[in-house]
Amino acid sequence: MKHLTSIQVEFLKEAAKWNDLSYDVQREYLQSHSKSKKKLTAKPASKKKSLDDIEKLIDKSKPFRAPEHLYHLTTFEGLQNIKSGQSIKPHKPRASDEDFDGVWLTDINNIDSAIETHMLPKRMFHNAVLLELDPKKLNNSKYTAGTNYSGRGIPLKPPFSLNDYLKYSNEIVYRNDIPYDAITNVKDATFSPIPKL
Repeated sequence: MKHLTSIQVEFLKEAAKWNDLSYDVQREYLQSHSKSKKKLTAKPASKKKSLDDIEKLIDKSKPFRAPEHLYHLTTFEGLQNIKSGQSIKPHKPRASDEDFDGVWLTDINNIDSAIETHMLPKRMFHNAVLLELDPKKLNNSKYTAGTNYSGRGIPLKPPFSLNDYLKYSNEIVYRNDIPYDAITNVKDATFSPIPKL
């Protein structure tokens, strides 16, 4: 029985070493050892894009001209957090290629269209709130693009202006807190315009 324990310990050591290998190394090994019983256990390296990656694609010679209004889609609970914190805080998106903090804004002024266009989770339909923002209260140098310049049929080739990015993707990213007083209206089926604090 003791020898089975030592075999098991050795096996676990070997398995741990295999699990410590990167995805590419495991994949290369399995390709060159086609009869191996080992399985690919590592995950591929993240293909998320940093802010530096995105900034290299933007034509800096064309300053961003914000439309009259931009909109931020959130939930009713998110609105309560915004009210208590007195601003919309930048965050990393949960289901996206972006690997940087930002506040994702859109030029779409309809909740259902914004959810559909940006392929957001269906749960957003139940308690979505669309905040109308006044871009004049935001710093024009804090806007950037996201990763929607390719895919979904968007015909943008770098370098592109932020206005072209907004036109084709219906989104723009703001890289700073958005003050509560930049919110000019709340759009929701059951909500009246936002009360001033």
